[in-house]
Amino acid sequence: MIVVRLIGGLGNQMFQYASALALAKRTGSDLILDLSAFKHYSLRDYGLQQWKISARIASSVELRKFPRWGARVARYTQKLGIKTRFYSELGLGFDPAFMKLHAPVYLNGYFQSEKYFLNIRSILLEEFQPSNPLLAQNSRHASDAIESNSVAIHIRRGDYVSNTHNLSIHGVCSLGYYERAINIIRSKIGPANFFVFSDDMEWVRENIRIPDEVVFVEGNNARPEADIHLMSLCKHNICANSSFSWWGAWLNRNPEKIVIAPDPWFVSKALDSNHLIPQDWFQVSS
Repeated sequence: MIVVRLIGGLGNQMFQYASALALAKRTGSDLILDLSAFKHYSLRDYGLQQWKISARIASSVELRKFPRWGARVARYTQKLGIKTRFYSELGLGFDPAFMKLHAPVYLNGYFQSEKYFLNIRSILLEEFQPSNPLLAQNSRHASDAIESNSVAIHIRRGDYVSNTHNLSIHGVCSLGYYERAINIIRSKIGPANFFVFSDDMEWVRENIRIPDEVVFVEGNNARPEADIHLMSLCKHNICANSSFSWWGAWLNRNPEKIVIAPDPWFVSKALDSNHLIPQDWFQVSS
C-alpha cells in the first residue's frame, strides 16, 4: 500500500499524485489518498476528483496504520538513515532515494520533478483527463486550440500579489518576461492564436500586449481542471511560475511543442528550481 498526503492547490496535488502513482506502479501496490489535511487547510480544496484518476480515498481505518506524527518524525530518522514506513521530503530538489522506496509507505511532500513519474507519462496523460464533460464554451475553445496555431499563455497573480509571504517566495513574472516569451514564440512559429489564462484577467487586459489574435479564457473558476486541459490542447505554452501552467504544458502531447518557463521559478534564492524544468523547455529571464 502507498499512501500519499495531498495538500495545496490542484497543480500541487497533481505532482503528489503522479509521484505516488509511479511508486505504486513500480512496487505493484495500491495507491490511496490521504485527504485529512484539507480539514484544516482553508486555502484550497481537494481537486483530483475532477480527473479520471485510478486511486481511491483512504479510509479512517487505513490511516490509523500511519499516525500523523510518523511523517514529522521521518524528517529526523531519514537523516540518520533509519528506515520507517514514512517518507517526508526534506527539500524541493529531486531525491534519488525516493526511487528506492518500498511498500508500505506514507508519502509527505510536494515532489515537484518529472523525474519521479516520467516513466508513467502515458498513464498520466490518460488519468489527467477531465472526468466531466466540458462546458459548451470550453468545447469551442478546445476545437479552436486544436485547429489553430495556438499558444497557451498563463499569467498568475492572485495570492502571489496579495499575500506578502507568497510574494517573497514566488515573486510575480514581469511584463518584460511575457514580452520576451511572446517574441520568442512568434519568431519560431509566426503569427499565432494566443489563449490567455489568468486569475486576474482585468489586469491582463490592461497590461499585456499581444500583436496576434487573442482569446481570453474565462468562467472556469469552479472548474480549474478545464483550464489545465485547454492549456494542454494548445500547440505551445508560455508558463507562469506556477504548477498550474506547468501541468498544462507537461500534458501537451504535441511532439514539436515549444514551452517557455520563467527563470528563476522562485524569487527566493533559498529555493532551487533546476529539478522543476524539463530539459526540452526554454527558460527566459522573469
